[in-house]
Amino acid sequence: MHCLKFITSLFILCILCVQYSVAQDTDSTAIKKLQQENEARKQQVQQLNKEVTELKAALKKQQQQGFDKFMLSSNFLDAAISSTNSLQTLVLKESYRNKIVSLNNPTSNELGFNLELEIQNALKPIMDKTSKTNAGKLSGVVSSVMQTGKTGASLFPAGNVFTSLISMVGGVTVQEKKVEKEDLDNFIRSIEKYFSQYQKLHTANLRFNSDMEKLKARIKLLQDDIKLQLQDLIVTLNKTVKRSSLKNVSIEDLMLKYYDAKRITELLNKQPAGSTAQQFPPDAIKGCKEIANNI
Repeated sequence: MHCLKFITSLFILCILCVQYSVAQDTDSTAIKKLQQENEARKQQVQQLNKEVTELKAALKKQQQQGFDKFMLSSNFLDAAISSTNSLQTLVLKESYRNKIVSLNNPTSNELGFNLELEIQNALKPIMDKTSKTNAGKLSGVVSSVMQTGKTGASLFPAGNVFTSLISMVGGVTVQEKKVEKEDLDNFIRSIEKYFSQYQKLHTANLRFNSDMEKLKARIKLLQDDIKLQLQDLIVTLNKTVKRSSLKNVSIEDLMLKYYDAKRITELLNKQPAGSTAQQFPPDAIKGCKEIANNI
């Protein structure tokens, strides 16, 4: 009886030992599996941290590139504005026009001769042969024609004045018996070489004035292009600014208020890295090149 109980107890103990061994093996396998899963997750986290770091570096680089582009465009536009202002100042300079006024004065010696004096000298041989014509009166009429020939544009219309003088002296030739056609021809030959100089000057200045007006128009268009370019960059950089509010603001004020280096830095630093609000306009460089070529 005791032996049976002992054998039963021993059998139960063996069963318990086997169960314990199996449970221990099972726990060991589960722990090992958990360790492997934990290691895999750790590697995933490390890879994710690496990707996040790389992404931050890429976004920071992108932000710096955007900042650099805005700064370069700011410096370019500043130079473009200075260039167009210098061109405009040059076009509006009065020194050249003042010189033209002096050259176009038929009573001055700026061209190396005094036109009115040369006409009076050429007219003298004819006046010496007249009997009906008042020499003093004719001389005064010549002086009046020379003065009234000047226009508001300060260009001496040599062709018109020359025609008037020839008509006047031709009338004297017809009226005076002693004055011959040869005298009239000699008078014409004497003065036409001087009038040709004024005619060339007159033609050149008409062309110059025309070119200046075209240049003014081109400078105005160029300044409008610069202003549009500047507005594009400003509204791209700062979404709170409406284009309509920039319409009547001068280029210089736009640069000072919205687009100086300090202002660009402040606005870019307020934007989160990678924000689309600070993207540089894709056509900005093309616009800058066109402005530079036009200048």
